[in-house]
Amino acid sequence: MTKVKPSAMSAATSAAIRLKILNAGKITTLSIDGETTQTGTPSVETPAPLVHNTLSSLTLKDSETTVDTYFMRDIISPDKIESDGKLVLRSFDANTKDNYNALTGALLRKTREFVFDGRNAWFALSGQNANTAYFIYSLPITAVPGVGKCDKFQHKVQAVTTDEEFIRVASATEVYFVINKSRLSEVSTSGLIAWLATNPVKLLVKLATPVTYGVGGLPNQDVYVKHSDSSVVADTGITITYTESQVDDADVRKSIRAANRIARIQTNPLYGKIISLDGDSIAAGYGYTGGYGKIIADRNNMTYENLSVGGASVAIGTTAPHFLSTSIASMRADADYAIIEGGINDSAYIVAGTLTVGTLSADYVSVLDTTVFATAFEAMLKALVTRYRDKKYGYVFIHNSKADDHVWNTGMRPLMFQALAKWGVPYLDLQTLLPPIGRVESWNLAYTIDGIHPNEKFYREMYAPKIESWMKTL
Repeated sequence: MTKVKPSAMSAATSAAIRLKILNAGKITTLSIDGETTQTGTPSVETPAPLVHNTLSSLTLKDSETTVDTYFMRDIISPDKIESDGKLVLRSFDANTKDNYNALTGALLRKTREFVFDGRNAWFALSGQNANTAYFIYSLPITAVPGVGKCDKFQHKVQAVTTDEEFIRVASATEVYFVINKSRLSEVSTSGLIAWLATNPVKLLVKLATPVTYGVGGLPNQDVYVKHSDSSVVADTGITITYTESQVDDADVRKSIRAANRIARIQTNPLYGKIISLDGDSIAAGYGYTGGYGKIIADRNNMTYENLSVGGASVAIGTTAPHFLSTSIASMRADADYAIIEGGINDSAYIVAGTLTVGTLSADYVSVLDTTVFATAFEAMLKALVTRYRDKKYGYVFIHNSKADDHVWNTGMRPLMFQALAKWGVPYLDLQTLLPPIGRVESWNLAYTIDGIHPNEKFYREMYAPKIESWMKTL
């Protein structure tokens, strides 16, 4: 039985069924302990570096599957990744080790490392001897007194009365730092900070109370391998606690189905996002409540808002109940996807002589006249880009309907394409991507309610799939 990894989940399903499911094993334990080693006696002249376990990836394999590698930079919370995409795990002794559980995503911290590099401004000069100066650092955490490891100064368990350099976790919240005055440009906090800026010092302390963080684990906690024939490999020198147990056929099949569902979610950029729409009756769903927007939202578990109104025009000054050139500001600001559609109703006003097509503005800063279609369309696009410049947005041309060919195709669409290019707005042209439903009477009867407005069949079979696929590319 091959294990299931979300990035290749669908392929894994059929492969898994073909393999010997009765010989499947489920990984039940997968954790990594921290380890810190230090060789030699530390001093400023001859540092003894603190070398910690650094975990960059986990590789799971068995004899019947290709290798699956999970990189920490992809699954761990960024604020817990400390070094070049690696998770750092430290220790003091056998009973004091950081631990990462790759199945649950839990990171147990029993230690904390501080780097004094001149940016720690809360040192205080406490006193002086003939050769040394005493400084105190206030810990932001609660540590175990008398326990510490340092790379450039010897850590002292007890108070020292001799005039020598050392470092000591003196109490639960204080570190004593004693340094030769000859190293400092001046015997003051400023002098110490200046020295540390070019001579950083590392101190490892033991936390009085361990802390557990949820940092992220393997994408699918139910990981399957061939029973008694699997292994996990990590970075050199890292010890892994790993167990797996044989499971029955039903459990494997159930978990594979769940894993495939998770895979669809994790690879779908629309899943769980917020979509806001504005447009006319076709966007509103005159022939099927909610239209294509509601269908797409339901299919992808999206939060859905639709401000579209039947009869809406782009330009103002018409008798339309809704003006798209001024309504973008009403769309929810936190939308992940903002989709607009409109203009076909403006063509009717142009045919009637109550609205003019006009021309596009000559620049990007002129005041846009929203009583003329061309500049009203620009105003709508400019408002969309301004409101959602760091989000996903786009414009949709409707299908080939019964709109006036001359005005819509010759007078309006060329200007609309120019405006979309000018303002950098992606678009989907359903007039050329869908069959000419509005031009064939039998298709009209099958896919619209009145020759123009789509019915549910049209929305589900043609509109929604095209727009959904396009949105995933934005």
